[in-house]
Amino acid sequence: MDVSIAPISLLPAPAEDRGSCSRRCSRSTTSSFPKLIEISFPYCRWSLKLYKQLPYEAELTKKIVKEVLTIVNMTHLDVATYPKIGLDSHIERISCLLNGGGLDVVRIIGIYGSGGIGKTTIAKAVFNVMFKKFEGSSFLANVRENLRKGLAPIQNQLISDILKRNYIDMYCEEGGITVIKKFLCSTRVLIVLDDVEKMEEFCKLVRGHDLFGPGSRIILTTRDEELLNRLAVDEKYRIGPMNKKESLQLFSWLAFQQKHPLEGYVQLSNDVIDYAWGLPLALVILGSLLYKRSPVEWESELKKLRKIPNGQILEILRISYEVLNVSTRTIFLDVSCFFIGKHRDFVITILDACDLDGEAGIRLLTERSLITIDEENKLSMHDLIQDMGKEIVRKQSPRKPGKRSRLWDLDDAAHVLINLTGTNVVEGLKLGMFDDTLEESLLTTTGFSKMPNLRLLEVNGFFNNISFDGSHSLWKRDFCFRNLAWFSWKGFPFQYIPNNFHLENLVILDMQGSELKEVWKGTKNLSKLKDLNLSQSSYLTHTPDFSGLPNLEKLILNDCRRLVEVDESIGHLKKLVNLDLQKCKRLRNLPSSVSKLASLETLDISYCSKIEKLPEGIGNLKRLTVLDARQTAIVELPYSFGLLKNLTTYSHVWKYGLQYSDAPVSVSFYGCCSLKHLTLVHCKLRNDDIPDDFWMLNSLESLDLSVNYFERLPSSIGHLSKLETLKVSNCMKLETLPMLPSSLHSLNASGCRKLKRLPNLSNLKHLTMLLLSCCEKLTQIEGLEFLKSATTIQLSNCCNLKSFVNKRIFQDISKDLGNRKICDICFGCNEIPKWFEFQSETNSWIKPDSLSCKVTQLHNNEEIQGLVICFIFTRSTTQWGPCSTNEAVTIVNESKNFRWRHENEIPIDHVERTTWVIMIPNYVWKSIAGYGDTINISLDRNLTFSGIRVKKIGVQFFYASQPENVFEENSEESL
Repeated sequence: MDVSIAPISLLPAPAEDRGSCSRRCSRSTTSSFPKLIEISFPYCRWSLKLYKQLPYEAELTKKIVKEVLTIVNMTHLDVATYPKIGLDSHIERISCLLNGGGLDVVRIIGIYGSGGIGKTTIAKAVFNVMFKKFEGSSFLANVRENLRKGLAPIQNQLISDILKRNYIDMYCEEGGITVIKKFLCSTRVLIVLDDVEKMEEFCKLVRGHDLFGPGSRIILTTRDEELLNRLAVDEKYRIGPMNKKESLQLFSWLAFQQKHPLEGYVQLSNDVIDYAWGLPLALVILGSLLYKRSPVEWESELKKLRKIPNGQILEILRISYEVLNVSTRTIFLDVSCFFIGKHRDFVITILDACDLDGEAGIRLLTERSLITIDEENKLSMHDLIQDMGKEIVRKQSPRKPGKRSRLWDLDDAAHVLINLTGTNVVEGLKLGMFDDTLEESLLTTTGFSKMPNLRLLEVNGFFNNISFDGSHSLWKRDFCFRNLAWFSWKGFPFQYIPNNFHLENLVILDMQGSELKEVWKGTKNLSKLKDLNLSQSSYLTHTPDFSGLPNLEKLILNDCRRLVEVDESIGHLKKLVNLDLQKCKRLRNLPSSVSKLASLETLDISYCSKIEKLPEGIGNLKRLTVLDARQTAIVELPYSFGLLKNLTTYSHVWKYGLQYSDAPVSVSFYGCCSLKHLTLVHCKLRNDDIPDDFWMLNSLESLDLSVNYFERLPSSIGHLSKLETLKVSNCMKLETLPMLPSSLHSLNASGCRKLKRLPNLSNLKHLTMLLLSCCEKLTQIEGLEFLKSATTIQLSNCCNLKSFVNKRIFQDISKDLGNRKICDICFGCNEIPKWFEFQSETNSWIKPDSLSCKVTQLHNNEEIQGLVICFIFTRSTTQWGPCSTNEAVTIVNESKNFRWRHENEIPIDHVERTTWVIMIPNYVWKSIAGYGDTINISLDRNLTFSGIRVKKIGVQFFYASQPENVFEENSEESL
């Protein structure tokens, strides 16, 4: 079983107010040989400023956790649900092409072949085999299709994949190229560009051989061999049709769920694969089509195949469409034209509203291999199958788009609206992204009235050059949208929804970024509406009357910055599950009727900085599980709060800068027996403000009490048997901590400058992260040597721990290295112990930091238990204040041409030199090198903070029985 651990360290900002944050993810498995991934992020776009922005830690942590999940989930790409027939030979040959040229050159490999031949599947398989050998990797799928949405999102993905975090939002391609060149030019990466059609697509994303670090490999797949010639790739690899044996195996797995045909189906199977021409996509589609069907049905389908001219793949694929019933055909065409990339549940909700059985239809299309559902539960489809669906629609009326059932092309949709040529045939319309070839047009809503059977409407008003005449449309009496189920109009241009918009059948109304000042006049009876999204409607001051929305389940008003009032009628929404009011900064109160929302599960009022209290009847929300009140002005919880028996998550971070008295936030969670995650940051809590009945919160898993005024915590915290995360950072008056529960995985008390005493930590067998930086009064840490699960220990700027840490780290902990996990330890220290066998020192600020040594074996053949690497950092005398640097240590086995890399963010001591110790246990070390090998240990300098350099490097091998005299030197000599 894989166990993922994601410690988060929030460090004080340096003097110039630059922030830093770090994440490190250690992934290991207890079965077979452990796999280890050590990751940190060199570049952060957030700022956590010392003292000035401490209350924002909770929001920052939320963002970090969201991004860490993208790292933890970075596993193998899903190649196929059936056996990987014929893949191994392709992987072997392409790997040989990639491995050519040595580690110091960049190589570009082009994979080409016809559509449906398996280029993407093979590229994914190669990526899965190779990506762990590189410092960063990215698989950019469907480049040709995704570029229609703009280049910047793909550049975002490329940078985010390689840096392993959502680095920054690029809004122009020039900015993306600049960021890629600046931050990735020295990184050894593996990049796959899937389905490249034009030379400029390649050039705008990866340019060529000079954009990434030495040893990088770039793979692109394309249907056009001439493109590869123009790009002058280093190697070309052609994917040809499968041979008859492989074709029969692949087809059999889909048709019979085994590698050969059933008795009585052998000749039928051979006849079918003759028409597939060795094309994997056709074999998959036909195999899925004929699964569990009788020989008579097979003969019927073969008759259809015999009528298709050789090689016309779309016609072959169309057979799988024609056997669908009318309802499933409708679903297939809807997905092809509108729902690729949409969440499965979202699509099913819309389909059900159209009297289509969405659940059954999506399941059948998946079984027939016409659509797939990715790991994020989003719908996807092979581009050839999507082309087939769109071609079916286009053929309904090749010359008159207004007589087609679906309009997804911007030119066609605009033509129909401008010329008023829509008909009752049209069921779906999409006005998509900006197209600079289309002339600017001013439309009215009259065009929609010509399409009375419209079910699906998606308009992106932000990025196209089509505008609507609001004054004309608001007064026009053309009735529109009587059958509309999904209405998505981002940037809706009107001040209110016109009365001639008849939305009675609507289930989803999405008007993000609208110009609405009021949603509608009076009361609208939208009995089917389930989802209403008005987020970022900057001019909206009041919500509408909700009394006509009895089935509303989700109400999103996020970032409506002028919103001052939520209508009392919200209490009529008995089925409302999610209410999001985040960042409504002018909203002062929640209506008392909120307490009547019997089905409410999530309430988000974070960053509503003027809200001072919760409704008195909040305890009536029996199903409420998540309440986010960060950055509000709430100072007291209502008495009924304890009635929230199902509340699992409560976050309260008092808004920084509120001019109130020093009175603390009044908290009591008596009765909240399901609470798992509790955040009370910057709430001015003192000793007596934390209730001693904390032990009653026996479900609590994480507790964040950072930036408060207490001197001690109640001993009852030790009884929280499920607590895994405890954070009390920057509690400036905290002096002591009680005995902690043995379930704890993470303890963060960084910045507690008066902390003098910790409990004995020897009972914390599961602790992986211990953060105690800037605990200046701390003199010892009892039980430190027993933290065998620890992967991160930070003790920087703990000036009274020097002698204690030197002994514990270099002697006691190192002796038991073989039974530990790989661990990073940071603390203040001036010297590497003299008994370290290999040491080097540099006085240069620009010389590469490295050390070479040979792995030796003791005369008694003692086995190496592990390796300890030690770096001493120093900083320029012109720099002051705490800071951090992102560093990556690389071990190159020069004897076996193998490279191992490990990254972390190092907090740098602002007074003296800082030591970074990396302890590598045997189970990791034996995959790196063996006896007699020569290894080179170097530091890849990221230079994230100027004025920091490596002063010394030390390496020591630890054996099963370390000679006793190796530790005899006085520890003070190493300080």
